[in-house]
Amino acid sequence: MTISTTTAPSDNNFDYIIIGAGLAGLSLAVSLLKNKITGRKRILLLEKSQQQYQGRTWCFWENGADWWDSLVSKTWSIATFYEGTRQLAKELAPMKYKMVHSDDYRRYVFNILRKQQNIHLLSRDVVDCKDLGTTVAVHTEEGLFFAPLVFDSRFQLAELERHKGHILYQQFIGWFIKSEEPIFDPQKACLMDFRATQDTHVSFCYVLPKTAHEALVEFTIFSKQIYSDQYLQALLTTYIDEHIDTFSFNVLGKETGVIPMTDYAFGSPSNRIIPIGTAGGCSKPSSGYTFTFVQQHVKHIVQQLAQDRLPLPFHKLQAKRFLFYDRVMLRILKEFPEKGASLFFSMFHRNNANSMFKFLANQSTLWQEINIFRKLPVLFFLRMAWREIVRDK
Repeated sequence: MTISTTTAPSDNNFDYIIIGAGLAGLSLAVSLLKNKITGRKRILLLEKSQQQYQGRTWCFWENGADWWDSLVSKTWSIATFYEGTRQLAKELAPMKYKMVHSDDYRRYVFNILRKQQNIHLLSRDVVDCKDLGTTVAVHTEEGLFFAPLVFDSRFQLAELERHKGHILYQQFIGWFIKSEEPIFDPQKACLMDFRATQDTHVSFCYVLPKTAHEALVEFTIFSKQIYSDQYLQALLTTYIDEHIDTFSFNVLGKETGVIPMTDYAFGSPSNRIIPIGTAGGCSKPSSGYTFTFVQQHVKHIVQQLAQDRLPLPFHKLQAKRFLFYDRVMLRILKEFPEKGASLFFSMFHRNNANSMFKFLANQSTLWQEINIFRKLPVLFFLRMAWREIVRDK
């Protein structure tokens, strides 16, 4: 998939500039166009290379539907979990667990964008952004562009190297496999299977069946260092050999990725340059889930712009207690990775799925959170929480 426009517009001044055509950039672009006020603005979307974009799946839980629901390739109403010899099946109602493939999402959004006269799509590598006071200058290798507001999704993992707080990397490798035998239950999504070694990092696999014969099988680790794809592939192969009941299968596609899980304070020195997506802190520190938080931030941005107000960075939209919970969990996963499997399993085992999903989406009430915490090892969590409190002083 490519951006069709290859020449810059004659006027290089815009109302909004979006840097990056990934999940956050495209979600913002199409949401701006769908709003009757922001949809009339002049927008520039910059992406350095569409050919290099690596396709992947985005999974999330949802009660109801939104504009992207027509792009959902599969939904599940039951989630399963495994830890040691324990197994658990949870009804998700009224929630559903959903999967969207990035290729379908991008195709849908680009088809909308290319039909609009007020949005320009350019393949440009952004070199720098500078706040000039009343406008922002976006420097590319092939010219300058200006807008009062810039939404920037660029993020480099190297930015975290100087961070002295908590950092883990969620690394994953997934195979879309097709088995000759009907071995999968299409109604059940295995969200976490911890039947793997948990000594140096949290390890789990999830299995998302599309049919009785086809599924996405993905191995994930939370670790302090970034491992090679070969290492993760070996873990995935071992999992399939030990836990997927098939004698023969074909690999239809693959996906890999790295998501930072950190308490790093994502932000920008300028309130006219607003970071979005992972660069804006929309990947939840304790789980890596991103899709839902990107959509939350995008809705806020569009609502504020429609009222001629300055949008806030994502972290300012979240209650501070959720970041504290994430920090405590990050500390546990970093210092005691062998406890991660039991903690995650217990959270779903001892609570209903609806409460857990609200908690993981930062939408739970304080009372719901107390009910979740009191069913966990209270003294251990209090000790970890105290270490976070002392760290702040």
